[in-house]
Amino acid sequence: MSEFDRNLIIHRLNRADEALLEAKLLLDNGFANGAAGKAYYASFYAVSALLTTKNLFSKTHKGIRVLFSKHFIESGIIPRSFATSFANLYRCRQEGDYSDYIETDIEAATVLLSDAQDIVNFIRTFVQPLIA
Repeated sequence: MSEFDRNLIIHRLNRADEALLEAKLLLDNGFANGAAGKAYYASFYAVSALLTTKNLFSKTHKGIRVLFSKHFIESGIIPRSFATSFANLYRCRQEGDYSDYIETDIEAATVLLSDAQDIVNFIRTFVQPLIA
C-alpha cells in the first residue's frame, strides 16, 4: 500500500470519528434529522476508507454502496448486516434531506447512530493491521 493510500485511509477514519461526534452532539440537542445525516456520513467515510484498501474509488454515493457490496459483502469479508445498516443510513439521510414532511425521530436517530458506530468500529479494526 502506498503512503498516500495509507494517509487517505487514516484521514477518512478521522472524518468518520468527527462525523460520529457531530451526530452525537446533534442528537443530544434534539436535532434527529441532522444526527441521522451525520451518522450516515460517518459510515460513508469509513466505507470509503475500507474501499481504499483495495484501491477502489467512486465519486458517487451509489458507487460507494455498489463497490462495498461487491467487494466486501458478497465475498463475506464484511457481515451482510453492515450492508443493510449502511443502506438504511443512506435511505434515512436521503429522506431527511430531500423529502418533505419526513423527519427522523430521536429513537430512530439513536439506532442509526449506533449502527454507524458499529460500522466505523468494525472497519477500523479490520483496516488497522493494513495501515500499521
